[in-house]
Amino acid sequence: MNGQAPQPPVDATDAELLAAFAHTRSEVAFSELVRRHGGMVLSVCRSTLGNSTEAQDAAQAVFLTLAQKARDARAQHHTVGWLHRVAWHIANRAAQSRTARRRHEAEAARMRRETVVREHEPIQLDALHAGLAALPDAYRVPLILHHLEGRTHEDVAAQVGCSVNALGVRLHRGRALLRKQMERRGAEASPTALLGLWLLPSEAGASSQFIATVTKSALAWAQGQLASSAVATPVRVLVGSARRRLLWAKLKWLTVAGALLLAGGLIWTFLPRTHKQPVATPTFNLTVVTGQITRVSNRLLSLQRNTGAPVEISFDAATELRFNDAPCTVAQLQPGLDAAVYTVTGGPAQKILAYTPGSQRHP
Repeated sequence: MNGQAPQPPVDATDAELLAAFAHTRSEVAFSELVRRHGGMVLSVCRSTLGNSTEAQDAAQAVFLTLAQKARDARAQHHTVGWLHRVAWHIANRAAQSRTARRRHEAEAARMRRETVVREHEPIQLDALHAGLAALPDAYRVPLILHHLEGRTHEDVAAQVGCSVNALGVRLHRGRALLRKQMERRGAEASPTALLGLWLLPSEAGASSQFIATVTKSALAWAQGQLASSAVATPVRVLVGSARRRLLWAKLKWLTVAGALLLAGGLIWTFLPRTHKQPVATPTFNLTVVTGQITRVSNRLLSLQRNTGAPVEISFDAATELRFNDAPCTVAQLQPGLDAAVYTVTGGPAQKILAYTPGSQRHP
């Protein structure tokens, strides 16, 4: 044994790679995650910050946040969707900080996104990623995998767990939902314009240098060295911002859930008092009549009581019928049998127990 932790298989899923890093600090596992999705994360950051050092820092902060959230079930469930959403939030936070800094430096005329070199206006790329972040995972993840990362239909279908035909339906519906999201943000979202935007991101994957730098940062955090020189100050600032945003999103969800539970409890507590009047509980007089069966016909049983005059008692399909302690049919209720009949005042018999004469089983 060489003492090294076992490495994940080459075909491991994102969730398996993230779990391997969370439990064994596997450098290979995290490096593979960066290799798979680094191009997409860089593309999202560049769409807001341009091809700049700030975009590199923001992308690094995204993966360092992933390293900190490696045990989070939401990050493991759909890693690519989680990465896209966090990348979008971090890039926007970095852009806001840059805008404020430039305003402070009296450079407001050359504000946010001035370094973005693209044929399309940055607002369209903003709307694209903002629209994607707003979609449900069922549509967002396939769109990211296929359009932003360039995966084949077969590969994406295998990753999301559906057939290729079902994936085609998801992609079609996802693009329709995305166009609506973009139009709400004032961006052109015709199929032609959207196709042009799809062709821009993630044309090249992450460089080997970026993968190595990000993996080194993740391992530095795992060893408790987040504040060391292994992680640049701008990156640490962005990671802190991302953590606060994720915590706020979680607290917001818990607050909404708590409010719904509280509202439900109040409704449950007060609704009976405000909308329902107390209902008097009816009193039932259960009577047991014993005697000998003299006739059975048309759901009517004639009984010669042991004490008192004969009586006729009605019964229906709900009446429990038993003969010598075993379930029986109406045909088995023959004249001459002893019987104990349980009745409720004003209703049919609840139970008829018939016995062989002389068995002394009945009450």
